[in-house]
Amino acid sequence: MWNIIRQSERGPSFTAVVDEVPIACGGLMMPWDGVGIAWMVLSEEAAWHWIWLSKTTKRMLRTLVHVHRLHRVEAMALLESPVNQRWLEWMGFGREQNGVARQYVKDRRSMIRYEWVEV
Repeated sequence: MWNIIRQSERGPSFTAVVDEVPIACGGLMMPWDGVGIAWMVLSEEAAWHWIWLSKTTKRMLRTLVHVHRLHRVEAMALLESPVNQRWLEWMGFGREQNGVARQYVKDRRSMIRYEWVEV
């Protein structure tokens, strides 16, 4: 929980709520001007609202890119999570060249690095 709070303090964030119950939160950490690092945490209930949540998140991301004048947004998905990889690609992200971050997380699982770059 502490990591989520710290992440939300480093840039804009949002919470998706259904029937007064939070089902997801996400946002951007902004390490420097023009660049954001996307993050998202989902509850089990998010699966029941996947289409709405995906469309809303995509709109929110577009708004944040515009408002904060971002030229690059980064995101990551676990190597063994093709569902999350496809979702990031649907959101408009592309895989970075040579984008496997090996042994990236605490338990040494690898991540696929994604990017959205303004063209």
